[in-house]
Amino acid sequence: AVLTVDLATDVRAMPSCGSGASDAATDGTYNSQLGMARTSVAKSTVRTACKNGSHHGSFRAYNEIAWLQRCEYASLHSQDTYTETLTGDGFKQGGLGSGPTVVSGDWSAWAAYKPFIPSGISATLGNNTGKVNYTIKNFNGVDKVVAVTSYRGFENPFEYLYLLADDVLIHHSPDTELNKSIAYLCEDPLKFTSHSDSAVNVPDGYVSIANLPRATGYILQLTHSDKGYSFPQSIGGAANIGACDQFYHPGLTSSGWFGALLAGSAYIGAYAGFGFLYTYPRSSYAYAYYGFRLCRF
Repeated sequence: AVLTVDLATDVRAMPSCGSGASDAATDGTYNSQLGMARTSVAKSTVRTACKNGSHHGSFRAYNEIAWLQRCEYASLHSQDTYTETLTGDGFKQGGLGSGPTVVSGDWSAWAAYKPFIPSGISATLGNNTGKVNYTIKNFNGVDKVVAVTSYRGFENPFEYLYLLADDVLIHHSPDTELNKSIAYLCEDPLKFTSHSDSAVNVPDGYVSIANLPRATGYILQLTHSDKGYSFPQSIGGAANIGACDQFYHPGLTSSGWFGALLAGSAYIGAYAGFGFLYTYPRSSYAYAYYGFRLCRF
């Protein structure tokens, strides 16, 4: 599977896509969105804009990259302290460290949660793993330096923008009914859909892949399918215990179909590593800190 990032330059002449939140009013200013990842678009809008075999069903590729990193570092703690020093036996140790963490209020004041790192900042690292410093201009009145992570060429793998995943849908049923939260996965991009929130049927092409926890918390254990797909199985972990990342459940009265967000955002810190899963949003939601990755596989 190949996970690629596109739409990284300003293409506002195309109505379907553009940089950041497609806000031309900020061009030439300290919080310009030129060159930023495209955000503020719903899954259906991205789906329609995808051409030439691309799609944004990113869960499967993201899950694969996550397990490559976990195996390489022999740890589920992807946000453990980053070090370039190998063990005495020549193996990687620690983790990838934190993402470009910022304070929520500062980010809101700077540009209403729009992206603040131009795509490609870590390109100088090539396909190597490392960090590159980037200066955000006039962030809460000062120039703020953040460390941009790249894992083998995969820039900002987590703790920056929430990641839409068109190949996953979540169904929550209230505790007064089935009392279940089920993740459904689709492997056919032609069948990706934003299902009706209140639909009673499972959309064509989506199959049940995991029963999810019924509460919010740090993930303790992960499920594993025969193809290696992993979802939260139980909570009770911590920032450095179990799967080390957070699962968010919308509550026992929630009902119907929801989307899935991966990767976490820049203001939620230790919650947001490779295992993070947020199941609050409906498929139609679009926010300034919701991004996507274009895939082709």
